[in-house]
Amino acid sequence: MSKSPRRRELLEGAGFSLDIRSVETEETVDLSKSPADAIVKIAHEKVEAFLNTSPDIPDEKYFCLGADTEVVFEGRLLGKPYTDEEATLMLEMLSGERHEVITGYAIYSFPEDRWITGAVTTEIIFRELESQEIADYVLSGDPFDKAGGYGIQGDARKFVSHIEGDFNNVVGLPIDEIKKKFDELNG
Repeated sequence: MSKSPRRRELLEGAGFSLDIRSVETEETVDLSKSPADAIVKIAHEKVEAFLNTSPDIPDEKYFCLGADTEVVFEGRLLGKPYTDEEATLMLEMLSGERHEVITGYAIYSFPEDRWITGAVTTEIIFRELESQEIADYVLSGDPFDKAGGYGIQGDARKFVSHIEGDFNNVVGLPIDEIKKKFDELNG
């Protein structure tokens, strides 16, 4: 139920049959929670919004997946930039620094009315970025639909000096963990 082409590719590549439907949610970050818990809450709210607004839910067994991926730097969620200035600032902050990419997910199984939620964290270290390469990347338009202002699956991959954890999590979905959780629900 995501508009993300990256999530769609990961799910289809793992052999899932998809019925993609997206719903609009506010995605308000609960600052009283840890970043991981706040991100899981957003994923859960996405699934709940779908369940509350979809009149054509099938009678047979189905699963609903919601996910949210965020970049966390020094305990703060960076979100998606909306202006060139915001994108530039985010990339300057991440330059030469370690940060986390956290994907929260929520899976709902019907008719069992069963939920599984969780979060996966991947550590990323950017090399020192030059002002001109930041400017060129921002001009490419790539930062504007991506948390933290970059997409590791594209040109920003060259910014990464070290990755610790699940690469697909940084792309937008920890597909190996998601497959295991679907197996648990199916089993």
